Amino acid sequence: MSRLEFALWIATMLALGLSATASAAPPYLPGPPLEQTYALSIELSREATALTYEMDQLLRGGERRDVLDELRDLGDELLDLNEALEEASYKPRKWSRVRKRSDDVLEEVEELDEEIHEAIDRLNRDRPCQTALPPRGPAFYRSSAGPTGGFTIGIRIGSGRKPRLVARPEIVNSLGQQLSTPYRGAPQGYVPLRVGTELEERVHRMLAIAAEIDRLANFR
Repeated sequence: MSRLEFALWIATMLALGLSATASAAPPYLPGPPLEQTYALSIELSREATALTYEMDQLLRGGERRDVLDELRDLGDELLDLNEALEEASYKPRKWSRVRKRSDDVLEEVEELDEEIHEAIDRLNRDRPCQTALPPRGPAFYRSSAGPTGGFTIGIRIGSGRKPRLVARPEIVNSLGQQLSTPYRGAPQGYVPLRVGTELEERVHRMLAIAAEIDRLANFR
């Protein structure tokens, strides 16, 4: 188990234990929203763990290292938040520490969100296009009449003298008339599918959870 996974696991287990303690408290007593904050801390830890595995399948190199650094920092911030929640569970006057830690968690998730989007942008920008591989060596082309009125293309590769003939398929309509269908590029309005949207969607959920934790922690 890596340091990141261990930190997230400890954060989740601590929040689960504290949530059980808070659930046993009398519900009618006024005080900070401990139980709701515990539950959201657990959910955020689980989302961070899932993001770690998804990211590891998609990103490589510097992008992967940058995102991992942000995830490790988030794991540390979640541990600090849960420790502050534990203290506030029996010392309500210490809730101000929860406010500070929730701000740190939200700030860290915002930085993670920025890092994820930059990594996915680079991944899609640098993704190679699907193109036909060129023949090895210089190629020479000549055309000649085909047996059905079309044509074939002869390709001589390298220094060989004998061309390789490649027949072009003929496209005809119902009347037997040849149709010309030159390639005109991608259809207008076509947009290639973006890779990595599942990571962006997950970090958006994490942002919403962190924002709700911060809202609860700053209750009056």
